[in-house]
Amino acid sequence: MNKNLKFLCGLMLAGSTLMAQTKAPDNWFNLDASESGTNGVSTEKVYNELLKTRKGQTVVVAVIDGGVDPQHEDLKDIMWHNPREIPNNGIDDDKNGYIDDIYGWNFLGGKDGRNVHHESLEMTRVYARLKTKYENADVAKLSKKDKIEYDNFKTMKKTIEDNLTEAQEGLAEMEGTKTMIVTALDAMDAALAGKTISKENVGAVNAGTNQSLVIAKNILSKRIAIGGDVTSMKAVKDDLMEQIQEGVDYYESKVKYQYNTDYNPRADIIKDNYNDSNDRNYGNADVKGPEADHGTHVAGIIGAIRDNNKGMKGVADNVRIMAVRCVPDGDERDKDVANAIRYAVDNGAQVINMSF
Repeated sequence: MNKNLKFLCGLMLAGSTLMAQTKAPDNWFNLDASESGTNGVSTEKVYNELLKTRKGQTVVVAVIDGGVDPQHEDLKDIMWHNPREIPNNGIDDDKNGYIDDIYGWNFLGGKDGRNVHHESLEMTRVYARLKTKYENADVAKLSKKDKIEYDNFKTMKKTIEDNLTEAQEGLAEMEGTKTMIVTALDAMDAALAGKTISKENVGAVNAGTNQSLVIAKNILSKRIAIGGDVTSMKAVKDDLMEQIQEGVDYYESKVKYQYNTDYNPRADIIKDNYNDSNDRNYGNADVKGPEADHGTHVAGIIGAIRDNNKGMKGVADNVRIMAVRCVPDGDERDKDVANAIRYAVDNGAQVINMSF
């Protein structure tokens, strides 16, 4: 219970801090410190002073990442289009080895349309490979070279086991926190008996030694003080559950995928020969994939349309974004990164962004 309360306290304090911060001006990252007092990168000043009389040329920028949403309202008009490929005809029109690669390519996809979302860590994969060799090895009979590898294997084993235990404990903690908050808010809902959630009504509830009511009073008092949504107990509960779910997802990914030596989605979905560097024509044309938040964000920083009065303004005003997906939730694989770079270069990318 103490750990749960500590987490909950941190959650509420974080919310309070965020509410208290002054909102940054729109387009702050493109502003100039000497002109606006905001520590941006001076993009607007460059356009207004250095580039105002110059004519630019279109630059193809490959975003090698976890996926880019090609239909995003701030990106759809600046996406690179493969000029030699006819959309959705199931034919490799330009004979580059990739069928229907209109916006780029996805090296984490299967020919059946499925995608790898989660992956293990590279250390986990190396450990799993060495486990077969060394788990029951007679150390006394190992060569000097194998002894070095064996020692590395033992180090990885301890690291993985320790991290897995920590993740399992963190996951259990988050699940316990969810249960604790739901129980607390349900108890307060019953105590209010239909009354509105207000400072006066919450303060009037006699919690006594009822730990659930004590927790609920702390939660609601803090939310009321910072102007959080207290229109209903459901609204409060949904908001807190959404925040805590991020923690659940974080630890669950570590337990189920990152430190799981038996997890190998590649064999089932991608079905390439991973050990053959010449086996390059795998994947599919789904450049968005199951989770494109990061890659879409990166593409937006680079070139989100500057004059459509939507969302943010990108830094560059004359780019085409080529999307190449090779980064899962977990560690990317060297072969996919190499093929992503090769695809980008072979298809005309002049700049490549890899922020992983």
